[in-house]
Amino acid sequence: MILENHIRGRRRVLDDAKKARLCELIDQESYTVEQAAESLDVSLRTVQRERRYDQDFDHEVRLALQQSPDPLKLMEHAARSHWRAAAWLLERTKPEEFARKPVNMTSLKLVATAFRYIQEAALETVPAECREALYRHTQAAIEQSFDCCFPMRGKWGEPKIKQLPFATPLADVQSSKFWGEPVGVLHDYDEEGNIVFPPPVDPAEVAARQARVAELKQRLAERRRQEALGPRPAAGILSPKTAETTEFNATKSAATISDATEIPSPGDPLAATDSGALPAEPTANNILSPKPPETTTTVANTSSPVDGNLELVIALVERTIDDECPETWHDTEELDHPDAQDPDIRLRLLSERLERHRRKERRQARAADKKAKAARKRAQAQRRRAA
Repeated sequence: MILENHIRGRRRVLDDAKKARLCELIDQESYTVEQAAESLDVSLRTVQRERRYDQDFDHEVRLALQQSPDPLKLMEHAARSHWRAAAWLLERTKPEEFARKPVNMTSLKLVATAFRYIQEAALETVPAECREALYRHTQAAIEQSFDCCFPMRGKWGEPKIKQLPFATPLADVQSSKFWGEPVGVLHDYDEEGNIVFPPPVDPAEVAARQARVAELKQRLAERRRQEALGPRPAAGILSPKTAETTEFNATKSAATISDATEIPSPGDPLAATDSGALPAEPTANNILSPKPPETTTTVANTSSPVDGNLELVIALVERTIDDECPETWHDTEELDHPDAQDPDIRLRLLSERLERHRRKERRQARAADKKAKAARKRAQAQRRRAA
């Protein structure tokens, strides 16, 4: 009976995967048992109860606790709740900015500023044609001085200078010239040792190639924009009909209207009414209509403009489903039904499928928010009890 109740009971909160992860956090990340349980969203009493029931799990936890902890990781964990640990980390990881320094101790930035000031003063004392040579000599001396005074310099061996307290226009000009010099080119040589220069490039060919590349880029951007916006009717046609059916001839239409609106004589029995329409004549089927019987028949196979709009809306909904929930296409039984081939029914089925997916995502987001809120409350309660 006990075994049957254990098998059919509710799922255990601390399963094998969480047990392994808890031991890993204690062993490799230097977590305490309480911190590891909190990170796994498990209470400390659950871990203690499981250690009493499961001897293998208790043995694994003991072995993990016996491992020597990592001091840096311990300080990182402590920095979340203790300001002294955070201050210690800042002093050790960023000594240039946060470490305590004596009063007469200088830094790399101050030395770089002093050297740059001396270099600027030296460049001001020489003529303009000699400044480039002087800059090269003084810059080489500055680099050697930095290597001697600050062997542990910043990245790429350059001092990390954000902004100087004064302007150095002459040194800036020479620096831009120094770094803007052309780089040496490795030429090709023939069998006799002569330099083989590459063939000259035709500017017209380069311009044509750039024009083709620009055209291809423009076409690609236009295609991507059309794919993002979906199919659109042709220019100047605000109708789902084809271009041939929407053409309008003003001359022909005016002639037709003038012929149709010609005023008959007063004695004509077929004179139009006040509204301009001919009087209704009863047909063989007693249909009072000014149209002939042929025009009152309904053609069922004629396509309606609404069907074109529905097809466009269906395509947009299908594209939205492809972007948001492509996994729903695995279940196509209801869409393969013969009744689903009707545009109205198919649009309703696709809209319901998309709405179900969005409701599911909203439920999952609310559940995740509730779970995170509950975890924060438990953590606050544990910190209050510990204090």
